[in-house]
Amino acid sequence: MKAIEMKERAVELKGKTADLMRGDVTLTGLDFFLIGAICLLAGICIGFLTAPLTRGIELAIGSNNGNNNTGNGCHNGSENGNSDSHNC
Repeated sequence: MKAIEMKERAVELKGKTADLMRGDVTLTGLDFFLIGAICLLAGICIGFLTAPLTRGIELAIGSNNGNNNTGNGCHNGSENGNSDSHNC
């Protein structure tokens, strides 16, 4: 890129920036739609990152009613404590 082209682009950018500061910029329908889509997708991404579900869920099923083979039942020497011995 030549220095003259860069200078022309800088002047053009300066003019667009001045128009933006004065409020003389209009948005086309496509620009408005794209800005809205970007805001929506950014909100979804931020929501997923800050949601409590992204930190993991721990589900536990208490189907043994607290008897987790620690000697709290009548096992009579069974190794696994299930139905090896029925002499309660």
